[in-house]
Amino acid sequence: MNENCGNVTVPEKATARLLNGTTYQSTAELTCINGYRLKDGHNNNSATLEHIKCTSDGIWANSTGCEMKANNLLFIQNLSIYLSIYLSIYLSIYLSIYLSIYLSIYLSIYLSIYLSIYLSIYLSIYLSIYLSIYLSIYLLSIYLSIY
Repeated sequence: MNENCGNVTVPEKATARLLNGTTYQSTAELTCINGYRLKDGHNNNSATLEHIKCTSDGIWANSTGCEMKANNLLFIQNLSIYLSIYLSIYLSIYLSIYLSIYLSIYLSIYLSIYLSIYLSIYLSIYLSIYLSIYLSIYLLSIYLSIY
């Protein structure tokens, strides 16, 4: 029979304190950290402390461990719902405003550049052809009227 249990294995989200040593029948106090409670059937949010004994086999009795308190779980669930709704609304508004402004600026710049280039080329070609034809006809009429 090994009578010394050694150090207590501390469950996740808990602290441990040896009350009277590490030998057979010694007691360790396990306390869940703030926001956590004992697992396994402890529906009471205030159940945060348990005592475990050093057994005759030289091991500490099993701890139930700690879990998040019910009101914290509800808070996290509500927070995740709130954040998902908030982000979806914010992103939809932000993206619609951003895209409308961006597209209007982009399109106005693009169209103004495109139209100015297009119109300058079109007008120069049109005017040169029109003027050359007009001048040719005018000069031909002058020439014909003289002779």
